[in-house]
Amino acid sequence: MTKGPFLIGIDLGTSNCSLSYIDKRSEDLSPQIFQIPQMSDDGVIKSNSLPSFLHYLGKGAVKSGKYRLAQHGEDDCIAYCLGHGAKQKSLQEPDRVVHSAKSWLSHGAIDRSEKILPWNSDQILGDKRMSPIQVSSLFLKHLKEAWDYEIAVGNKDLSFTNQDIVITVPASFDALSQELTLKAAHQAGFPDNCKLLEEPLSAFYHWSSLKNKEILENDKTILVCDIGGGTSDFSLLKTGANDSSVERVKVSPHILLGGDNIDLAIAHYLEQKLSPNSKLASYPWAQLLADSRRLKEDFLSLDGKDLYHISLDMGGSSLFGQTKSLKISATELQAIIEGFFPECPSNSKPQEDAAIQDWGLPYATDPAFSHHLSGFLAVSKIDYVLFAGGTMKPSILQDFILKRIESWQGHRPQKLEHENLDMAVALGASAYLQRKASKQGQVTSRFPKDLFIAVASNEGEKGLRILAKGSVPETTYTLDSKTLQATLNKKTMFKVYESSLDLEVDSDGLIHNLNSLHPIAAIVSKLESEDKKQKQMDVCLEVELTQTGLIAFRCIQKDGKQSWPLNFDLSGTKFQDISSHKTIKQIPEAKISPIVKSLYGKGKPAVQIKAKQLAKTLEEQLEASRKDWDLSQLRQLWLQLEPGLTRKGRSVDHESTWLNLSGYCLRPGFGHQGDDDFIQSIWKAYNLGPSHPKEASVMEQWWILWRRVAGGLNKQQQELIFDKISPALRKDKASSQQQYLLAGSLERVDMNRKIQLGNALAQSLADGSRNHLDVKIWCLARLASRVPLYSGPESVVRPSFVEAWAEKIAKLKQGPNYKNLNLFYLWAGRCVDDREFDISQESRSQFIEKLKTLKVNDESIKSVAEKTSITMVDKAVLFGEEMPLGLHIQL
Repeated sequence: MTKGPFLIGIDLGTSNCSLSYIDKRSEDLSPQIFQIPQMSDDGVIKSNSLPSFLHYLGKGAVKSGKYRLAQHGEDDCIAYCLGHGAKQKSLQEPDRVVHSAKSWLSHGAIDRSEKILPWNSDQILGDKRMSPIQVSSLFLKHLKEAWDYEIAVGNKDLSFTNQDIVITVPASFDALSQELTLKAAHQAGFPDNCKLLEEPLSAFYHWSSLKNKEILENDKTILVCDIGGGTSDFSLLKTGANDSSVERVKVSPHILLGGDNIDLAIAHYLEQKLSPNSKLASYPWAQLLADSRRLKEDFLSLDGKDLYHISLDMGGSSLFGQTKSLKISATELQAIIEGFFPECPSNSKPQEDAAIQDWGLPYATDPAFSHHLSGFLAVSKIDYVLFAGGTMKPSILQDFILKRIESWQGHRPQKLEHENLDMAVALGASAYLQRKASKQGQVTSRFPKDLFIAVASNEGEKGLRILAKGSVPETTYTLDSKTLQATLNKKTMFKVYESSLDLEVDSDGLIHNLNSLHPIAAIVSKLESEDKKQKQMDVCLEVELTQTGLIAFRCIQKDGKQSWPLNFDLSGTKFQDISSHKTIKQIPEAKISPIVKSLYGKGKPAVQIKAKQLAKTLEEQLEASRKDWDLSQLRQLWLQLEPGLTRKGRSVDHESTWLNLSGYCLRPGFGHQGDDDFIQSIWKAYNLGPSHPKEASVMEQWWILWRRVAGGLNKQQQELIFDKISPALRKDKASSQQQYLLAGSLERVDMNRKIQLGNALAQSLADGSRNHLDVKIWCLARLASRVPLYSGPESVVRPSFVEAWAEKIAKLKQGPNYKNLNLFYLWAGRCVDDREFDISQESRSQFIEKLKTLKVNDESIKSVAEKTSITMVDKAVLFGEEMPLGLHIQL
């Protein structure tokens, strides 16, 4: 299809989004800024930028349609406000506002498809929250809808999806973060051929598109210093020795350090003034952070004030004494900001000291921009500096950078002047599309990193380079290693790493120390073979640098008959299968198989044993107690039990034994490479249901089975189970104590469901119920735990609800019926050193006193008083029984 007349460039920023365009029909091909309609406190406005803030509207505002824009359809339910209005609301209702979604989108330690935003809210919980992908998609959708209403009404050729479009991303974004950006764009209705462009390159395209620009000398180095709200993105460009060409020769690693960090520093400074002995609670902290952002922007705008004021709502119901005021001088603000640009030697590198890390984001450990810049330049001589990004807009901050470079190299580099510094990235994106169409003046930009996958060897895991630094875009590369094999007919995982450093690889393309590489994520696929019995196949890997800026992976059979796409796993690698033995223990299959088949196989059994004797018989054959079976042996035993799934109903004993051993062999549902397939198989048992549902012994093992494998169940599966048992638990009418243990183990259940159950349990205990007391407390303790066993931060119940539960059960005392009472205070009170997860200091003191009255030892109490590491004993107690040998869990 012929493309429309516009070239559209979008800056999807941490702090602001903007859109530029070029009309190819016009004689003047200069990029123009699109005026974005949005709501504000003053009504509908149009602005160059759309602040990257999302405000959840209350029911009244949704019903009234107050925030409906002309671009919205009449039937659209407008449940949120984007842009200026949302940013203004961050000062009034910070716990209903999402910001910094782009930083979350690049957070490699979380599942970025999970609903975790807003991070700091007690009001927006569970499924009402949004994922970083969803929030990013909404900003892009807003731009698309605004364009179609303002530009394309009545003319399909002018519609957004018919134009050439490019979205800018940090040059340091890894392959998965790039893919997620395009995924957000596709969710917003963007065309499939939407492209990505590095932000520093986009800023350079803007500068070079200006009329009467300076002429760059040949063989000179240009530093593009792009510091925005969330990231510091440095790129080195080199002009040709004998021509006007420009090549991008180096990019910085991903540095989560920008204007947000300055806001945090100001907020922490003010917090020390206001509350020197303890951290503020979540709500006043969120308000303080929003005010600190406003103070920074006012100060850097050179408003001329000598003193700035803040009033904080500290919460509570009283009309008086709940508001506190603060003052901060311009001199204090300048000192805080200058602290991000300290003087340092030319060979400085980022420090490893702890940095300000709130919001759960993995900020750079060193908050000094100059340290990161010095480490990136590595004594390179800089001739020109081009600034970009909203944080670098104030000339005072530009001067800090220029002075540091001058001190390192003895002369001041020339600053490349241009206007619209905060719009430079957006303007340059459409200019890039125009250059691409004319095939003139494009910057040569090869792949800036080395890409590796982890491969197993008899010497342990090594890194195999699959894409070399300097690889040419829009090219396919094939890695044809002589010894590369893939596992067939079950899900395979390849852990992916990258490095911007100049690392040495051996003649086989291997690097022996994975610790020197930066992990990205995993790529996974199930390589289905025509021959279902074949377990291994010689393969080669194909890596394609696509036109859209993505990296596509394929695994190819050596003879070329079959190939399989390899897709990114968004959840990241939270668990590793690390055996405590050098070799995998094998079960004596020839002995085990007839025994299991005698109970659950077809035909007349060759071995005669009773179902109740199966576990003991297996222990005899393996010459080890069940607790000593390691992870590999357990999964091998499950493969023997699996065919019995449809034959377990032969008797009550057959079913009870099968359920017990199956759950034991698959516990905890994760940690082994084949567990995804194993869990899919065991889930068939849930769909079939128990064969003897009226037998208490069967149902006891039924609930134990699902508790043991809970960590492998997805959110939908967990909620099916939870919804089955929670009504009875809330009414204090559970048919089995195992139902409480199961409910507490279902970490992926929607937050609101967990809070409802926790409220009911706490009230039941407070009312003096005597039913299932000990397991009821254990369940409440698991629901309140600050550290999830297998899920992510989205599963942790907010501290305010936990503190309310603690208040209800405060009168309970340790006794024979309350043996687990100490677990509630230990798990709910555990210090994780994050204000969004930690209980208040007042509650912490009460928890510690309570633990002392319960005669808990000092070492355990220490985990409540301060942050301590998680032990294997802690994990076993959280799980409810011993963990399998050979399983390593990273919490």
